[in-house]
Amino acid sequence: MENLHQNTSLSDDQTKQDDARLRGPNLKARQARRAKVERKKISTDENDSKQRRSDTAHETSTTAADTKDHVFSYQEIKDAVECVICLGIPRNPVYQCDNGHILCHLCHSKVDVCPLCRVILRNTRVLAVERVLAKCPRPCEFDIFGCKINLTANEFESHERYCDYRPCRCPQFWCKKLIPIIELISHIESDHGNTFHKRKYSPSFRRELFNDVKDVMNMSRQPFYPPLLLEFDGYYFISECFRADSGNWYTWFYMAGSSEECRKYIFTIKLIHANNIEELSYTGYCTSLYDEKDKSNTLARALKFDDGIVNHFCCDNSHVAYAYQIRRSPVSECTIMDE
Repeated sequence: MENLHQNTSLSDDQTKQDDARLRGPNLKARQARRAKVERKKISTDENDSKQRRSDTAHETSTTAADTKDHVFSYQEIKDAVECVICLGIPRNPVYQCDNGHILCHLCHSKVDVCPLCRVILRNTRVLAVERVLAKCPRPCEFDIFGCKINLTANEFESHERYCDYRPCRCPQFWCKKLIPIIELISHIESDHGNTFHKRKYSPSFRRELFNDVKDVMNMSRQPFYPPLLLEFDGYYFISECFRADSGNWYTWFYMAGSSEECRKYIFTIKLIHANNIEELSYTGYCTSLYDEKDKSNTLARALKFDDGIVNHFCCDNSHVAYAYQIRRSPVSECTIMDE
């Protein structure tokens, strides 16, 4: 019995050892496979993590690059800094109310309170906006007349002074239109072709007539004469003559150019008596069609005479002879103006 028990125990031990030998290779294989799977998983997770970090870094870099390279459009700038009253982009100086609403200097000078929040306005400048606007290209002030040029604030002054689309007043006495200088002649030809007298430029005095002067003094005809139109050095010159109700007569020349350009040319107008001896003359600078706003300034640069002079110079009881000349200013005077 005891021997049987021992044999049984030996048999069980042998079975366990056999089982262990059988399970050993399989267990190690499974463990090896499991370890391989775990390593692969860890490697995959690490790769995924690296990819995510790379993608995030790339996106951040791209976003930063896009932000760095982004150029704001004129419309974006306009929307951000436009005047709350006229809705235009302000020119320096730029003002704001206490709540940050922006006003251009022209609108700021016309109101006492902010039109949006109704706070009392002070002279608070927006220096940051002024610096931005000074560097941002913007359309020419005369874009509504056809100019397509975009310039920074520092370039505007010189451009707009000589811009081909800068509007000037029509020289026709009764016409109130503002015409881009580049379209002035086509406007005159289309709207006033019969009321302008074109003349070819001559360096010497050219003789003309003021007709029906008695009728003008009696107010039986209009108190002004058809303008003369001539071209010299690429500029247009236009004469004017009219009689005021006071009995004073005025005649002068306009020039289609800036005030500085007008200083480079001189005109002379003189009344000539029938005896060709007596004369009454005026010499001076032309009046700019651009800058002239006040008629009194125009009349100060004109030949002025009254009805008594007209009666004295009148020939055949009908007309007064006159002559005009346009020439360049002396070189020394042009040099002074240029300096």
